[in-house]
Amino acid sequence: MVASSVLGVISQRLVRRVCTFCQEKRQLSEMERTIAGTFGSQQKVRATKGCGECSHTGYRGRIPLHEILKVSSGLQNEILQGVSTAELRNTALAEGMISIKEDGICKSLQGITTIQEVMRVTGEEEGKEDKQSTVSGML
Repeated sequence: MVASSVLGVISQRLVRRVCTFCQEKRQLSEMERTIAGTFGSQQKVRATKGCGECSHTGYRGRIPLHEILKVSSGLQNEILQGVSTAELRNTALAEGMISIKEDGICKSLQGITTIQEVMRVTGEEEGKEDKQSTVSGML
């Protein structure tokens, strides 16, 4: 059985890295403050304006956003029961898993990427789950 032998699952998405040559600090917008609200009271993030080094895009290179799911005994039981992927995700988040979007927001607050870039790459993933989808459909 797959459920009894899986120890964890790793997922990653690549986002563009803020160009270090043209970045500058700016105040968080109202939308960014709402998105980042649960991660602290930081008021400034790095923004880009574009330069010759980044071909006037504001970004230079890419970095990964990670999501690591450690399969606990509770998750293992849910997998064996065939619960939906949405239920599995909720359990994993309740057990402390950091989602790709959360990892991205933390990296944007550190100035490595931007909140807009994180939302572009991850924005539709959460809430896109099919209600009828089950783990057996993923295998």
